[in-house]
Amino acid sequence: EEKVQIQKLDWFDFLFDESNGSDEISYDTVIASDCAYLNSQIVPLSEAIAKLLRDDGSKMHMFAPYNRAVIYDLVQQLREVKEMDVRVDDIKLSKCRVKQSERDATDVALWRKWGRERKNSCTSTSKFVHIVASHRDRSSNDCESCNHHGSTKMTDID
Repeated sequence: EEKVQIQKLDWFDFLFDESNGSDEISYDTVIASDCAYLNSQIVPLSEAIAKLLRDDGSKMHMFAPYNRAVIYDLVQQLREVKEMDVRVDDIKLSKCRVKQSERDATDVALWRKWGRERKNSCTSTSKFVHIVASHRDRSSNDCESCNHHGSTKMTDID
């Protein structure tokens, strides 16, 4: 049975939870966006991520503005302290205006047509990072396939 669950979490609750994650609170995929602003949030957020993911390949996908320094501190925390595999990719998001009549459209073909027609009418592009984190495969001692030794710095993403 496939089930999607959306919920608001208080990361600080995971600091005081003595369990190391359980099937009751672990997920295949965790999606987070624009959720780290302060250095004081790094430890509780990394704790929540580590506890929400199972050890069997589940992943966290986080999106954030590329120029928020605290995100790179979070990446370092996940790699070094939580010993997770972390990949950081840069992405560009375009901001486009949509008319009310187009917002209400549910027809996929209409949205595709709208995208082709409006491709060059977007007002701005923002740079974001896409962070993918998962628990390391403890069964393999081969570090050539994992990327936890490096660290991503803001200058790595242009």
